[in-house]
Amino acid sequence: MKLIPLLIASITFLFLLLDFNDRILLSDAKSSTKESYQWLDSHNGTPQLSDELKQILQGASLKFGKNSSESSETSTEGENTLSIEQQNKQQGVLYKLYIGDWLYSLVAVIYPEGNSKVPAFGLLRGENLKSREVKIKKIPAKKLFEGYRISIQGTKAITFTHDKQNRQVLLTMYQPKSLIDD
Repeated sequence: MKLIPLLIASITFLFLLLDFNDRILLSDAKSSTKESYQWLDSHNGTPQLSDELKQILQGASLKFGKNSSESSETSTEGENTLSIEQQNKQQGVLYKLYIGDWLYSLVAVIYPEGNSKVPAFGLLRGENLKSREVKIKKIPAKKLFEGYRISIQGTKAITFTHDKQNRQVLLTMYQPKSLIDD
């Protein structure tokens, strides 16, 4: 019966010796390793490129930039835009909404705190697909925006109702899970 407590005590003593060895005796070896990686601390932990490699990459990017601009001139303009017919068919739950040359996505829905005179509004991120210009637009509820009547649907969605075409688009801040799983 005295064998079990003696066995437990010896195992505990062994673990204490190993812990002491790791913390005290091997700390000198670890400090020498820290010195060999001291250059990481001087660059905030990010590796740095040599000047020669930077020049090679810059030259390659300039060459790539010329090739991509030449190829974009030969490609059809408005490759990423939707035709007017396709835009007029947009309805239902969408994550992005095409209006003209602009692609809109919902960034935020804001309810002013304690001020009932100021209506809720949405913030849209608009990107002009031809010029790549990006703008943030504030759209108040119950107002017209590009031919659509705006209504706020909670904190993550806005309904766009087209006045003339009798169609609705629910623009959500996040892509619905059912569309991701498909």
